[in-house]
Order: sequence, then structure tokens, then C-alpha cells
Amino acid sequence: MTLRRSQERARALLCAVAVGDALGHLGEGFWPTDVVLTYGGLIEDFPAEAREEGPTEAISAVRLPVPLGLDLVRRQPRRPRVTDDTAFTVLVARSILARGRVDEDDIADRVLAEPIRGWPGWDEFRLAWKRGERLRRTGTGGAMRVGPVGIFRRVRPGCLEEDLPALVEDATSATRSTHNSVSSVAASAALAAAYAVMVEGEPQGGQENNRRDSALADAAVQAAIQAAELAEREWERRGDPDDLCPFVSRRLRWVSSTVRRGTSIQGLRRLGLNPGFRAWEAVPAAFAIFLSCQDAREAILCAVNLGGDADSVASMAGALAAALAPETLPPEWVDQVLRENGLEDLPYLALGLLELRTRPA
Repeated sequence: MTLRRSQERARALLCAVAVGDALGHLGEGFWPTDVVLTYGGLIEDFPAEAREEGPTEAISAVRLPVPLGLDLVRRQPRRPRVTDDTAFTVLVARSILARGRVDEDDIADRVLAEPIRGWPGWDEFRLAWKRGERLRRTGTGGAMRVGPVGIFRRVRPGCLEEDLPALVEDATSATRSTHNSVSSVAASAALAAAYAVMVEGEPQGGQENNRRDSALADAAVQAAIQAAELAEREWERRGDPDDLCPFVSRRLRWVSSTVRRGTSIQGLRRLGLNPGFRAWEAVPAAFAIFLSCQDAREAILCAVNLGGDADSVASMAGALAAALAPETLPPEWVDQVLRENGLEDLPYLALGLLELRTRPA
């Protein structure tokens, strides 16, 4: 793997986090059928006529049964705004660049500096940290922010036993201040490991590009499974409280053995994939979409139209696919999201993290 290719993968990874976050917000909280009914078809792009966030307009022409008792609404076209998930990703990246390592205390200090727009847990976190406690959340917030860890921490596909312990420790440090649960930490470790393997890449060899990418995707998924298992074993070894959630590693093994390239949204639903709001649901769903698509545009749109925790899943699935195939992330989406959110320096943060990774020890 050349340095230039690693740079492309790192930049695309962080940009896809933001793009998936912004586009995925359109499908958040919906079932797939509701996405079609609400938007008049599958979501394929950002709205052409975007406006600031405003009141929603109820659909009054039809009366339909709506899951979970939610009101079916036609959402106003919105500007491509990122959520607190991208804000946390940027925060972790800046912390690593400033400290030269993953520093849980520095990350917490940056979170405490001011409320993070769109994050409802800031006050709860502030009070818990003041008491010397960590929040035991099981959501996706920890996994959403580990893109910088995957760029910073080197993991070689053929040296997992040697490289994964340090990565799992870093993913844990980036996660546990706000999501101190085994399922959240294992999900974070799995994603960070997959990112790291793909940024590292495989030697060029004599394989064709599609075969090489397929082998790299398989290596990344195997690294994710092993990282999740390692995080779960370490959690048990320390005797930390169980969160009574399913093991992320087991769900990833099932995804790896079951999902095939080209599986449709309906196919993913038939398999029982639920893009829910817990890390043990959303992260396996993101890997399933990645294995089905392996194209950043397709992965993001699949997650958006699958609904559920669409912004988080689209962000993670898109980042996985973009790290594998950077050229499949639409540059017009990147330009729009970075410009609208003042994130023009995001590609440079990725390069800075990669420089720390490649610097001799």
C-alpha cells in the first residue's frame, strides 16, 4: 500500500463520517416503507431546495398505521447539517493531534468545555464526570467517534495479535467516558479495527483491483470480530459490570457468514438486521450494509433508506466503504457537507492523524 493510497483512504473515511451523518438524518426513525411514503420514493440525494430546519408538515391526505405510534410526516427539505456524532469525531481527532495519543481525560475536558450542539446528554455527562463516574450508555455515540482512532492506530492485516491490543485500548479510552458499557466499547473496537486495516491496506501484489479490495474487506471484518472479542474478554477480566446486551463479536460473526454482496434492503430486513439505536444493533447493521455494497454511495443510501438509527448507520457504513474504495464517495456530497458545516479542515485532520501513524516509533 502506497502512502498516497493510505492518504486517500483516511481522507475519505472521515469525510464519509460527516456525509453519512448529514444524509442519514433524513431517514432517522423510519421504517423502510415509511421512507418511501414520506419522501415519495427512495432517498437518492440531498434535497435540491434545502432550507433551515423548521416545523414538519403532517400528511393529512391519507391515514396509515404507523409503527411505534409515531406521526407520519413529510419533512421539510433541510440543509445537510451534521449531528453531534460528527462533532464528537472532530473532537477526538483534535485531541489525538494535540496529545499525540488517545487521552480519555483530554477528550472529556474537550467535551466539558462547552455543550455539544444536538447532544442531549451533555448535562448528564458533566454531572457524572464531576462525581468521578462514567455514564453506562449502550448507544452508538462511542462507535461513531472512533474514525480518528482507526487512522491513528496502525493495524496490519497479518499482525492482528500483535497490533490489536493497543487499538482496543485506544478505542476503549475514546468511548468509555460517555458509553462505559461492554457492548459500546466492543462495537467501537470493532469499527476502529476495520478502519485501521483498510487504511493500512494490503500489499499491491499481482491481484486485480476487485479481488484485492474483496480480500481487504474480508481482512477488515475479521479484524473487527477479533477486536470485539478482545474488548469483551478484557471487560470480563476486569470484572466490570455486564450491560446484559448481546455480544457484538457474535453478531459480527453471524453477519460475516450470512450477508452476501448485493443483498437488498428487503433482504437485510428478512435476515433480521435491525439498524437500531444501540451499539450492538447499529454496528453489525453497518457491517452488513458494507458487506452488501462495498461502495460508499450505495452504502450510505442503503442505510438512509433502511431507516432506524439512519444517521449513525449511514455514517459508519459509509466510512467503512469509503475507506475501502475512496473513489466511490461522491465529491459533490463531500463539498456540500464540509462547506455547509464549516468542516473544510476535515481532510487535513485525517492527514495529520495518518502522519502520527506513519511516524517511526
